[in-house]
Amino acid sequence: MLVTTPWNYERDTVDLRTQKTYDALFNAFTELLSQKPFEDITVHELCERARIRRATFYNHFADKYAFLDFVIQTIRRKRTAVLQEQTADDGPVVFFTSLLSTALTFLESNAPTVKNLRTSNVAFLLTNLGPEDLVQQLQESLEGYQEAGYLMTGDPEILAEFLLGGIGQIGRWWLEQDGRVSKEEAVARLEPILESVFPD
Repeated sequence: MLVTTPWNYERDTVDLRTQKTYDALFNAFTELLSQKPFEDITVHELCERARIRRATFYNHFADKYAFLDFVIQTIRRKRTAVLQEQTADDGPVVFFTSLLSTALTFLESNAPTVKNLRTSNVAFLLTNLGPEDLVQQLQESLEGYQEAGYLMTGDPEILAEFLLGGIGQIGRWWLEQDGRVSKEEAVARLEPILESVFPD
């Protein structure tokens, strides 16, 4: 099962009934995904496992692909927000190396689930660019670092797109290594690149 509870970051924006629906769907989804590939999971069995009506599911999501995207993006937003708080005083190099380390740890900790996604045609969702609000979240962080006096070799808007896409691609590459490259080595190889983007 996925080692996370993604809905906490969004709880202030939804009512209690919706929270319960999301929690039930998430728990059912992670149980099913640990047992079979994503393509073999149907909305019917997802709803049956979650004990909700299919009409309720479709009130929130167009299909199971939209639900999967929602799960992944919500986890990303939550983890990014937590990292921003934890590394606020440490500068952008620490923040972005921590972001990659956290992402790789998540993939490693959820190996069976990730494997069932990697063998599907939705594997790109694990490492694709985030939604606009996540890009905006990173841009605002970069602007904050800039205001605090940190140097950067580009404007925050472009750097947010560049770094988020780059970290996603590194995650995809690391998965393809199948254990030949440790997450510590991957992070260490990113660090000098970040130091050139954010010179002292």
